[in-house]
Amino acid sequence: MNNATAAAPGLLTLAVNKLFESTLVLFLGGCALSILHHLYSFYLLLVEYVSKLHSALRFVERLRTDNLEFSDSLREKLLNLKKIPNHVVLILGPEAPSYRDIAKLITWCIPAGISHVSIYDHKNTLDRWRLFETFCSTSKQHLHKIKWAKSFDEEIKIFSKKRINGFTWTPAVTVHCLELKDGLRQTVENVKLLHEDNIHEVTLPELSQMMSRSLGAPDPQLAIICGSSFTFYGCCPWSMRVTQMIMLKSHVNLTATRFVSLLHQYSFSEQRYGK
Repeated sequence: MNNATAAAPGLLTLAVNKLFESTLVLFLGGCALSILHHLYSFYLLLVEYVSKLHSALRFVERLRTDNLEFSDSLREKLLNLKKIPNHVVLILGPEAPSYRDIAKLITWCIPAGISHVSIYDHKNTLDRWRLFETFCSTSKQHLHKIKWAKSFDEEIKIFSKKRINGFTWTPAVTVHCLELKDGLRQTVENVKLLHEDNIHEVTLPELSQMMSRSLGAPDPQLAIICGSSFTFYGCCPWSMRVTQMIMLKSHVNLTATRFVSLLHQYSFSEQRYGK
């Protein structure tokens, strides 16, 4: 009995210690889980903050590029270019038209010294009125520098001149919209002219001149092709014989810096004319 009585406090103490240890483990485990929970919550907040920061930076960049003005450094790069294309064609490829970005591209052609810019959409989804209205809303101060080519309705040309307030119309850039059928139309028109004039023989330079006249612009020297396919998508085949192609992943959110880099790439490349 005495031994049993003496062992009882030891068992009790052991049981209390075990209970204490179990409680301590649970407490520490609970603390660890709480810390992990707060760390994960902090991580989620950080991810959300970084995402919002990136969105804000993209918004600021878009505001900056939507100002449509070249920085001093970009203007200096333009001055250092060996050559500037007289005619640039933007081939949309698989992309739907981003009217705001196309309007920016047209505006940038003014300080770049590009006389003709064509927008080619082989899917024939480009809305000329929407492009005109977008340009008016984003670049109205440059409207007096723009000539809308024969591919635009006469009403657009009339409205354009009416919206030039306080400026004299001094066009520096002619804007063209091209479709898949224009290449065929260009050829048919010239064949008809040759037939009407009873001309049975023509030289290559004369034919090239006729093709350019029907296009209403000189042959494009630079084609900016959107997407990943290295093709003209049927854009005026005769006029694109020696046109230099440069690929652009997308014309959406195009920046002035990227546009100047495309001109830089064109300027310092060598055209071999099939040699």
